[in-house]
Amino acid sequence: MTSALAAPPRHRFVLEMLAGDGGRRHDLHLERADFHRAVESAFFAVLRRGEVRDYTPPLEQAVILPAGRREGPASSGFEVVLSTPGGEHRERFGLEYFKSLISAPERSSPWRGRSLPTPGSVSA
Repeated sequence: MTSALAAPPRHRFVLEMLAGDGGRRHDLHLERADFHRAVESAFFAVLRRGEVRDYTPPLEQAVILPAGRREGPASSGFEVVLSTPGGEHRERFGLEYFKSLISAPERSSPWRGRSLPTPGSVSA
């Protein structure tokens, strides 16, 4: 497998909010900062394994990739890829990661054929 860190691809991530009938309600264009919690989580796993000593997550250097892509641009989440002293560390996140970005009425609407979780329904 080729390292994603060697030549990181560029992706534009967009949450597509759909109405109950499947029609598009609106899009939420995601920025790099929307993924910072995930990068910190992945880096914390590296820290816990003892590969690094200081908590300095590489917020701008981490590579963010779509995960579970089917035909077309839809994905089932994303993957954070970090360069570590022990090699490459990857951590996958599902769509529930974005639930804090979505208002309560939109949480119950289908999104790409899936319902986003309501607060408290995602286990850690």
